[in-house]
This record gives sequence, structure tokens and C-alpha cells, in this order.
Amino acid sequence: MENVELSKVSGHLQYHRIQNGVSCSELDKHLGFTKGSYRRSFESPVHEPSDLEKVRQICEYLCVNTEEIFDDYLRFLDSDFFAAFLFVRKQLGYTHKEMAEQIGVNRSVYRGWEKGRKAPTRRSWGRIKGIWEK
Repeated sequence: MENVELSKVSGHLQYHRIQNGVSCSELDKHLGFTKGSYRRSFESPVHEPSDLEKVRQICEYLCVNTEEIFDDYLRFLDSDFFAAFLFVRKQLGYTHKEMAEQIGVNRSVYRGWEKGRKAPTRRSWGRIKGIWEK
């Protein structure tokens, strides 16, 4: 347990899995993954999980409240983020194109976020936070 990185979602998932005596293989089976997929996708400190629904399923299986696991990014995805995009863009007085350029994505990608059809990646979320916190 001393190597568990509790500052990350992956570390919290690992910590609670171990505390509950659940193996990675059990979670692979429960989630319908191939062998080793759970560990690579959800406990890798290099690639933080971003699949909100799968993280919810894991939390439910481990009997852990999502608030103990979710970081800022997952909380953002769990919110009405598309409304926040529209609100912030209007507050800044930007067009879709201008907002997309500020974030560094294509205008159609940004519009998909604002309409709630797609969610930003963790990398994009970092750039979005930087703009919103100005």
C-alpha cells in the first residue's frame, strides 16, 4: 500500500480495491474486460482514467462513494459541463471559433462539447481550466 499514489484517481481505485480484497482479475470479469485491461486502464499512474461510467461501475462494485474517487476532471464530466461552456464563452464574448482557438481544438470539436455531444479529454480539460481561471 505504500506505493499507492493517493493524489490520483488511479491510486484511489487501487487503494480501495486492495482494501476490499478484490483482485484486478475480478474487476476484469465484472467489467467485461480482457485479462489485464482493468489494471492498464484504471490503475496506471501514467494514464488517469477518464471513462466516467466505468469508474462509477468500479466504485459501485467496491462500495465506494464516487466523491472519494473523482478528481476535478471527473467531477467536471459529471456536471452539466456543456452549460458551463456556453456560459463561459458568452461571458468572454467569444464566438465558437474564437473559443476553440483559445483551447486549441477544431471549432466542430468545441461545438460538440458545448452541445453535450462529446466530452473533452483530460488534456483538453487542462487547457480549458487555464482559460477559465484567467
